[in-house]
Amino acid sequence: MNPVLLHRGTPESWHLMPFVMERVRKFTAEHVNSFVDPLPDILEGAFGMGDTRYVTIALVEDEPLPDCIVGHVVAGVEMYLGRSVCMVYQFEKDESDGDWSGLNRSIQALLENWCRSIGLDEIMIMAETMSRGRLFKRFGYEPGPVLMRRKFDG
Repeated sequence: MNPVLLHRGTPESWHLMPFVMERVRKFTAEHVNSFVDPLPDILEGAFGMGDTRYVTIALVEDEPLPDCIVGHVVAGVEMYLGRSVCMVYQFEKDESDGDWSGLNRSIQALLENWCRSIGLDEIMIMAETMSRGRLFKRFGYEPGPVLMRRKFDG
């Protein structure tokens, strides 16, 4: 299994992108509490235009498409406290019995290289649960400011 950085300069990326976008839309439908999330359209536009402010990574097995894609990572540049940082928007892998630690290190290396290439020095990711937060800590992420939420009607 390999992470593949998708960019408009390779035929493989053009072939994989529609399948990854299907996963992104599914993730959005399951995790975003709004009727319209602009992320899928933003990613498609950024890919087509070669916009380096967004990155899409496909996690690929050696099987025929579309079953070969077993995960995805999407990130982009955001402003946080007055500085540009990398924000991981989606990070999802299918359930598997395989050893993911090597793959996770490869994904982190791809993200770090992309960040450096565009002048960023920090990656941020939101963990929805404490167990997910512990997983990210294993890869060098440290807790930052605590996000508190309060929903209300109208």
